[in-house]
Amino acid sequence: MLAKQCWRLIQNEESLIFKVLKARLTVEKIMCIPLHYTHLPDRWAWKCEASGKFSMKSGYKLAMWESWEHMNLTHDMSCDIPTAFWKSIWKLPILSRFKEARNQKKFANEPVNLNGLWAKVERQWDKLCVANSGVHLDVEVPSGLRWEKPRVPFIKLNVDATIRSTCEGALGGVFRDAKGLVHGVFMASTPILHNSTMLEALAIKKGVEVAHQLGIKDLIVESDSRIVIDMLNSNCNHSSLLCSICITILDNCTGFNDVYFQWTPRACNQCADSICKAARNIIGEQIW
Repeated sequence: MLAKQCWRLIQNEESLIFKVLKARLTVEKIMCIPLHYTHLPDRWAWKCEASGKFSMKSGYKLAMWESWEHMNLTHDMSCDIPTAFWKSIWKLPILSRFKEARNQKKFANEPVNLNGLWAKVERQWDKLCVANSGVHLDVEVPSGLRWEKPRVPFIKLNVDATIRSTCEGALGGVFRDAKGLVHGVFMASTPILHNSTMLEALAIKKGVEVAHQLGIKDLIVESDSRIVIDMLNSNCNHSSLLCSICITILDNCTGFNDVYFQWTPRACNQCADSICKAARNIIGEQIW
């Protein structure tokens, strides 16, 4: 019977008798703490530091806690953010004028615009993971800063992406062979993303899908987005939206004999850029 009553108390922590017993036990535990044998005088201790000493850093954190707890920096993210990520962000070299501007806004209680903040933070995380991947990523700039024909039997796909005035995405790409002859062109649209890097990755993803439809077996993909190309050529598998798209692209590459991802300067990607600008005037997708 006693065990049953104890079980009911544990299961109902909001009951009055549970709160009374808990408070009494807490007081008894405090009274059982032995006094220090040296009988030191009381002293002030700052609760936000393990040493008990006040610091400007901990004072700033305490003052801003009420504002920070209402900020959702990981909006629409379904993954947990590792502690190492935040430590890496705080260690980034930031010019003093940016720190001063941030502090002026904080102490003046000015509203902070967080639009696009998480996309920028996530992009820094992507770059850090690529840099720490251990893969040596060489970049060869085409001679004369112009488009170069692929070697036989490869087909080269050049892609680009842009944002419409309505904030929707527009994708474009062109397939050309070793003679410079066009084998296919595609245009496509995406929902609102507000993220050009994500659009560049989606353009490559769409281009790989179209390459399968055209029956291409040996493919070279060129894009002027360095971070997307580097991530496709690295061993990154961290938690980010861009990384998840890149993993999907690599999974879709099964079925090719060979496929390579190359970065190219914007000056060498003018054809894809023109197709992409034309794609801003269409809805859906077109392939020919």
